[in-house]
Amino acid sequence: MTAEPVLKQLELDKQFELEVDASGFAVGAVLLQRGGDNKRHPIGYYSATLIEAERNYNIYDLELLAIVKALRNWRPFLAGSPHIITVHTDHANLQYWRQPHKISRHIAREVAELAEYNVILRHIPGKANGRADALSRRPDYNQGTHDNENITVLPDSLFIRTLTIDESQHDQKMLTIRKWTNAHQLKEFGGKWYKEGKLVITGDANERKKIIREFHDPPTAGHPGIAWTKDLVARTYWWPKLQKDVEDYVKGCTSCQANKINKHVQKAPLYPVTTQAETRPFQTIALDFITKLPLSEGQDTILTITDQGCTKMALFVPCSETITAEGVARLYLHHMFKRFGLPLKVISD
Repeated sequence: MTAEPVLKQLELDKQFELEVDASGFAVGAVLLQRGGDNKRHPIGYYSATLIEAERNYNIYDLELLAIVKALRNWRPFLAGSPHIITVHTDHANLQYWRQPHKISRHIAREVAELAEYNVILRHIPGKANGRADALSRRPDYNQGTHDNENITVLPDSLFIRTLTIDESQHDQKMLTIRKWTNAHQLKEFGGKWYKEGKLVITGDANERKKIIREFHDPPTAGHPGIAWTKDLVARTYWWPKLQKDVEDYVKGCTSCQANKINKHVQKAPLYPVTTQAETRPFQTIALDFITKLPLSEGQDTILTITDQGCTKMALFVPCSETITAEGVARLYLHHMFKRFGLPLKVISD
């Protein structure tokens, strides 16, 4: 350990090789290059657990995913490599992709990504692929033994339930419906009221808030903004103050406010240029350059010095575009200081 480096320093002008493997819950890969002894030496190791959706892939999908993830991880080194990248894998499961198939969208994305690399696949027996295999089966990873347990495919929320309400609640809802019917042209079908095919909600604020929450808070919804949340709710439900209720809910959502992105261009603060009532000439000056002028007597730039606070008089001093700050100070000394002294304020970019 003290005499030799653990990893070989990579060389971009030499051929890269990969060993990859996938298990049911993780992928592993090793990046290698041949050294002066013509033996393959490791450059880096890669290991990553699979997300829940990826754990449900078929084994041949996982083997392809392991290759794509490894290439993606070392993309700065492998993209545009002048040599063919050899990928060592136990590709018995990859044989599936040698025949035409109707592929899913995620496979289509992987195929497009794989096309960016110049790779060939070389078979390696599973027993000889110990490095990548160990990385894909790390004991500290969640091995997915409890995946897909206790999953309710059709939860109760998907089914219409018959509610039992007392007479006072029923009378209140009917009174609300009668008020809305004439104003909003509601129609009744099967004991329910609709407006243009959308179910009318007559419940209190808690019921309306619950409906908005179902369209706004779930991970699949992604906390959309006011307009998109209102559009989602309005596809199915209607009540008179739907727009305002959605605005109040979204503006009060902690997650939305914490992750809100400022899309407006931030402008630099403006500093007003103020002048004194009894200011003297060239107490406040503005400096700027006029550049890229035709060469004249070795000069191609004009330094403009303007009296900003009193006379608006301007002095034009020829110079070079390569002038330094020290050079500008020297020009000011010779042309302005001997006449007006030091300014109280300088305006310049």
